[in-house]
Amino acid sequence: MEAFTAFTEAAGVETDVLKLSHQAFQVLQGRFSDTSTAVFYEVEGELFYARSWSEDIDDQPELLAALQQGTSLSAPLFAEAVETGGAAFTPAWDPTREQIAHTEAYGAAAVYPLIVNGKTCALLGLGLRQNRNWTEQDEAVLRAVGRGLTLAMERAEVVKQLAQRQAALEQSNQSFQTANEELEAFSYSASHDLRTPVRHVIGFAELAQKALVNAHVDQAQRHLEIIKQGALRMTALIDGMLGLSRVGQQDLRSAPVELGDLVFQARRDVEAEFDGHPVRWQIADLPQVWGDREMLPQVMTNLLSNAVKYSSTRDVSDVRVWAQDDPAEWTIRVEDNGVGFDPRYAQKLFGIFQRLHNDRDFKGTGVGLATVRRIVTRHGGRVSAESAGQGGATFSFTLPKR
Repeated sequence: MEAFTAFTEAAGVETDVLKLSHQAFQVLQGRFSDTSTAVFYEVEGELFYARSWSEDIDDQPELLAALQQGTSLSAPLFAEAVETGGAAFTPAWDPTREQIAHTEAYGAAAVYPLIVNGKTCALLGLGLRQNRNWTEQDEAVLRAVGRGLTLAMERAEVVKQLAQRQAALEQSNQSFQTANEELEAFSYSASHDLRTPVRHVIGFAELAQKALVNAHVDQAQRHLEIIKQGALRMTALIDGMLGLSRVGQQDLRSAPVELGDLVFQARRDVEAEFDGHPVRWQIADLPQVWGDREMLPQVMTNLLSNAVKYSSTRDVSDVRVWAQDDPAEWTIRVEDNGVGFDPRYAQKLFGIFQRLHNDRDFKGTGVGLATVRRIVTRHGGRVSAESAGQGGATFSFTLPKR
């Protein structure tokens, strides 16, 4: 009764079903003596696998190995419990019929199905060393313990769903925050970055007109070239904004992706972009990740391109790519020996049109890293950048494991 009372109280609050199962074993063994054996099974595919068990099984290594290898759903007593949705009992255990090796020492047996959301997720099994005609009181005890475990499993499922919703909400909030930052950056850009080339076009168009009126053809041609460059700059900025917008609106289609293949293709694209500049690549073995096959290539191409661009002032660009295996995610890093940046402004690098270097030194629109952040954020990951100010930089992003 003490064990049953403690189990009942724990069943009302406990969400760790395996932990609670050991209290269930104490109740059952208290009722049916120390010669009984209790096992908690979980369903995986077409088998029931033992996940926790009473201490006496530790002294039966062959039986324990058999239970851990899995029991078929077609085992008669197990199948009866699953099909009826209720406890199943037998007064005389038949190991050959039940398809469980090394159980010859047992007599009576019973199983109780743990059903969550209409599906049998687990089983509570009980075996006695002698044959026994199960009484109504015996069956009531097993059902009471089984219902307590089911309650804990239902609560654990609710907690899991709440955690998933919380994670989805946090990701949504992050995406919303990113969108707000990009909207603010767009507003700033519309009043500064886009107006600058427009002013150049207007101003030098007027100068070109005056030069032509005065028959200064050479001077007019120089002004027209500046106008052309201003128009090209404005076009590049607009294209960058449109590209970033498309990334935000595109459906995310996740699947297994070989990261090494993406880096190989990105490397080829970057070598063509910087044709003639020597690059020393150090690319480690890279994992298979979970992500969008169309979006992730943009991440790798942008990062490798930046690594070579900002190290193009060196005789040789050293670019290193590797991945760090963490429990819940992969961290992918791209390191270069370039000019680096002021670490105080690391996070500004990922804002749209945010650049820490003069356009005269390194061409660009400031959209590439914003695109990287948008794609990585949509995958549930994070971006970061590190530099000592001079002598290289390391850009990193994370991708959650499936």
